[in-house]
Amino acid sequence: MSTENLVSIRKLQKKIKTMQLLGFMLTPEIREKVKDLESQLDELIAETEAFNQRFSSYGWCAFDSMSTTLIKKANNAFEVQGIEAAEQVLVVIGKDIPANGEIEDYLEYPYVIPPIEMLHSWKSKNYGNLSMYLQRMFPGNLSEKQRAGECRKLFENKTLDSFEILEIEERACALSKIVICVVWLTAGTKKNCTVNL
Repeated sequence: MSTENLVSIRKLQKKIKTMQLLGFMLTPEIREKVKDLESQLDELIAETEAFNQRFSSYGWCAFDSMSTTLIKKANNAFEVQGIEAAEQVLVVIGKDIPANGEIEDYLEYPYVIPPIEMLHSWKSKNYGNLSMYLQRMFPGNLSEKQRAGECRKLFENKTLDSFEILEIEERACALSKIVICVVWLTAGTKKNCTVNL
């Protein structure tokens, strides 16, 4: 399985080829940067193709928004300890990503962004946005405004105090487990729960 189906890699390859064709117009420093970029892209392609070759039969395949860090970690785990270790590659909280950061802190792990956006919507009391993330909690026949109203009823007396990502486990490209501890205030009392996503 190759990287032919990854649009972002194909686009980048085309841009590099275009820059190389116009190399005579570029400064030596920019030509060197293009050469470095091409080398990094070649490494990414090799890692991605190795990933697809190793894991496609297990239900994993590389996709455009997949973290390159994850691809490399899974390949390394596979080489050292085999498929079982690769399937249990964990994102290290506090090292790879913060336990309770901003959306920009999670760009390498795009599947973490929706839960973080949901929590930020709760904290800012944006019930319309929060209800979009929690659609399945409400009857399907509700309009967006009605769903936002129902969401307000559920959350207006629960003020999000803090959250902490406890664990992220990559189980496959389409299956990741995220464990978050959520703390909220209701009637002056702190409450918390652990949520598995």
